[in-house]
Amino acid sequence: METLSEVNKTGTPALFSSLDRIKGLVEKHGLYLEFFDTAKEDLDAVCAVLKVTPVQAALFALLLEHSGTRDAGLSGIAETLHCGRIQTLQYRADLEALERKHLIVACDNDDDIFSSRPSFMKNRQGQDSRTYIVPRDVIMALEAGREYRYTVYRGLSPEEFYTAADRILDAFHDKNLDIKQFFIEMKYLFSGNPDIQFVKKTKSEKLGFRNIMVLLLFCAALVENDKDSLKFSELRFIFGRHCGQLVKRDFIRGENELFRAGLLEQTCDNGLADTGEYRLTSNARDSLLDDIDIKEKKQLRGKDIIRSNALAEKKLYYPPKLRAQIDELTDLLREENFSSIVTRLRESNMKTGFACLFSGPPGTGKTETAYQIARAAGRDIFFVDISETKSVWFGESEKKIKQLFTRYNGMVKHSSPAPILLFNEADAVLGKRQEIGAERHGPSQTENAMQNILLQEIENLDGGILIATTNMAGNFDAAFERRFLYKIVFEKPDPEAKAAIWKSLMPEADYDMISLAGRFDFSGGQIENVARKAAVAGLIRGAPLSGADIAAICEAELPGREARRIGFAGN
Repeated sequence: METLSEVNKTGTPALFSSLDRIKGLVEKHGLYLEFFDTAKEDLDAVCAVLKVTPVQAALFALLLEHSGTRDAGLSGIAETLHCGRIQTLQYRADLEALERKHLIVACDNDDDIFSSRPSFMKNRQGQDSRTYIVPRDVIMALEAGREYRYTVYRGLSPEEFYTAADRILDAFHDKNLDIKQFFIEMKYLFSGNPDIQFVKKTKSEKLGFRNIMVLLLFCAALVENDKDSLKFSELRFIFGRHCGQLVKRDFIRGENELFRAGLLEQTCDNGLADTGEYRLTSNARDSLLDDIDIKEKKQLRGKDIIRSNALAEKKLYYPPKLRAQIDELTDLLREENFSSIVTRLRESNMKTGFACLFSGPPGTGKTETAYQIARAAGRDIFFVDISETKSVWFGESEKKIKQLFTRYNGMVKHSSPAPILLFNEADAVLGKRQEIGAERHGPSQTENAMQNILLQEIENLDGGILIATTNMAGNFDAAFERRFLYKIVFEKPDPEAKAAIWKSLMPEADYDMISLAGRFDFSGGQIENVARKAAVAGLIRGAPLSGADIAAICEAELPGREARRIGFAGN
């Protein structure tokens, strides 16, 4: 904790200079008339900013100098003022006023995080053990020369509670709060919000302050950052460096009190991962996070969540058979139909998950079809790029796949309607499983392990919707084929569909689109590429392209062809 003298070495804003002079004068004269006459100008400056009385300004200057030390208590104040401890009791009301403004906080050895009483209301038997601390936020306000306004923690919503907890935990982790300040901040947060489910549950469990902070860290990571698990290195700061190794050993062995209480578990699966990463048990999540607004709003956020109302409507063209399959799937996934179907399946003891496979060549509209189905059915998309789940570290890829489904299952449980889990370009995990050599490690084992987890998770999909897209044709593992209830094959559009796509993308082009569709066997994606290039070329030229120019762009789109100039120069 910085003292006032240390602050003044790095720079002396006017307010700090005034406080420094007040501290020196009160040490010299005590709180007598001579002091108030001599320090009047500085006292007026401090009182104007902090909105305190002259006596409170003098006491605050003393406590700022000795913040967190033995001298920042009644005995220390008595010694500084050259008076007896009984005489200092006349300043108790002023100290309590400073506490109520949160300019100082008192820390007792017997403080209880769940006590609803501020420390100045406690009995006085342990008065000598109490020390006062000036919070860092107050010092920062003084540096800016402004009045300190305390962040109110009382009566927060569940969302606001975890945001505040996350901020305090971060400040302690970054050493912007010492352990006493951290304790006090958490005490105010808990005592001001007794109706929050986490506060009620942990109060009844009697787990001890540090264990409660560990649970709060896990909950805040999940709610604020969508982070499902933490390594010990990420929570070690709560225990401090002196006891960290002993606590780490208990975590590795699963012998910590939080494991015995069924609140934390190791994230290892089938022995593939180490025991250095941990998560809340499902029971702990249901119990501690039983604030529905938190789970519904926070589970469905992040860069991998695509909102259904953010998807632009796009007209797609399919052959009649494919159109019928897509229309059927879209109707199924509308909530008014889907919920009743899931209920009936559950009553009949049948599986309620729906896994769909979209396969076909690139550019045939598989991913866009998934988007349009989600838009029409009003379902958000949890987008998964399989390549991002693959890791060079043994066991990590499998763990990432498992975590994805743990997160998605939470979304299904606490969201209405359930989002769509979209595995885009899932070729890497849908192929035939490979033979594994005698050494049983390397890419083949990793991919097989990922496939085994994926197969199991699809099997256990309860009321969820999975759509996987792949460019492969006929190379699926038989186990996957059995688990996909809907298998839709996308092909390049027929001539009529291609002509319709050409007309929709280039409605003003003066060219026979039917002839163009018959001449070039393009997918919808390739046609869109040509249309975009033609639009750019027309803008640069300042005039519509001719049929020959459009044909030249088409030629360039064919595999192995180079683009011909379209008259941008030397024309």
